[in-house]
Amino acid sequence: AASFGLDFPLDGLLEDDFSLAPFDLASAYAILAAEGLQTGQNIPLLDDLTGASLPGALPEGQGLEPAAVLQVMYADGSPWLDWSVPERRSVVTPQLAYLLTHVLSDEAARWPSLGNPNPLEIGRPAAVKAARTLDEAGAWTVGYTPQRVIVVYLSGAGLGSGAASDGLWSAITRVAVQDLPATGWEIPA
Repeated sequence: AASFGLDFPLDGLLEDDFSLAPFDLASAYAILAAEGLQTGQNIPLLDDLTGASLPGALPEGQGLEPAAVLQVMYADGSPWLDWSVPERRSVVTPQLAYLLTHVLSDEAARWPSLGNPNPLEIGRPAAVKAARTLDEAGAWTVGYTPQRVIVVYLSGAGLGSGAASDGLWSAITRVAVQDLPATGWEIPA
C-alpha cells in the first residue's frame, strides 16, 4: 500500500474506520490503470529565500506527485516551468497490475451482489471497487478505464449511499469517456 501512496493504519485495519483522501485513492488506482506505472512529477518544494526543501517535499525517488499546472511562462514567452512531459516510475510489474485490473473488471463477479445489469457496467472495460464505511453512513466508488480514473465519495447519505455512489460514479465515468475509444488492457508477456 505504501508503494501506491496509501497510508493504512497498522492496527485495527478491519475494525476501525480510517480516512483516505479521494485524491490519494485516485492516484493509487491510476497506477493500476497505467499498467503498474506511476506518472507525475518529482516536485522539489523549495523555500524561495533559502533554497531548502519545504516540509512535505518528497525525497528524490520516493514517488511522484500529480501536477495540475503543466507550464508557466515568462511575459516574453520563454518557459519558467515546464512539466508537460510527465516522469514515470514502476511501482508494480505490468503482470501484477493486469491481474488486479482483471479481477476488478470482472462484471460477472459483481452480479451476485449488484445484479445484472448494474451501475458499474458502463458498456466498456472498466475496473471498479466499491466500499462502505463501517457505520454504513458513507460510501465510495473508485474505478478506471485505460484513459480515466474516477473516485466518488459520499458521506452522511445513510444506507442508500452505496447505490448513490455507484450511480454517480457510473454517470460521471460515462460522460468522461464518451469520446474516447472503448479499449481494454493488453495482456502483458
